[in-house]
Amino acid sequence: QKGADHLAQVFETREQLNTDYLAAKALYDKERYTQELALLQLKKDKIESVTALARETLRQTQLKESIKQDEADMKIFTDAQTKLRQMVFDQNVEAVIAAKNSDPQAKKDDPQEKK
Repeated sequence: QKGADHLAQVFETREQLNTDYLAAKALYDKERYTQELALLQLKKDKIESVTALARETLRQTQLKESIKQDEADMKIFTDAQTKLRQMVFDQNVEAVIAAKNSDPQAKKDDPQEKK
């Protein structure tokens, strides 16, 4: 009987140790996975931060390029506008000279012609 009781106690102790071991291993694994998860979250946050910075840099670069293009377009427009004004002015001067040359009365009134 004593042998059977002792054997039963050994099995019970073994079961308890096995249960304790599994509980300790589960706790250890949980802690390890929690730390790994925290590390992965940090990596994810860093990637998101770098990605956001890259997007902002790209947006600013595109904005600068757009501004440069707008400035170039504005210069072309301003130059064309200046040339057009000069052409209109030159045509008006030529028209006045032509009208003056074809009008005999204007020649009489012109102090340059009287000399």
